[in-house]
Amino acid sequence: MSLLRRKPNRPQRSRTRFIKRVSETEADRLRGEFQAPPARAVTAGTENKLARLMTLSPVTVATLPTGDLGQIAMVSDANSPSVGSTVAGSGAANALVWFNGTNWTVIGV
Repeated sequence: MSLLRRKPNRPQRSRTRFIKRVSETEADRLRGEFQAPPARAVTAGTENKLARLMTLSPVTVATLPTGDLGQIAMVSDANSPSVGSTVAGSGAANALVWFNGTNWTVIGV
């Protein structure tokens, strides 16, 4: 006597019914949306590194979240930004900032 129970015989379900068919142009559009920019080789001294370009959408200082250490953002309304200072809003300058665990700090102007 076997202790294993046999499952009743059921017909196999076709998995193809869950696949949505799209046209070639739609497939090309979707491929473009989800692909990262092409990588390029960067030579630094004798060392080759693989780099990818990243584009940040600018936000205002007031909309910066309470960040996690190491987060980076671009702000569009920095007030007299200087590298190493805490970013302040209500200005007209663009600045690259990072969250140092306490404040959003300017790392590039």
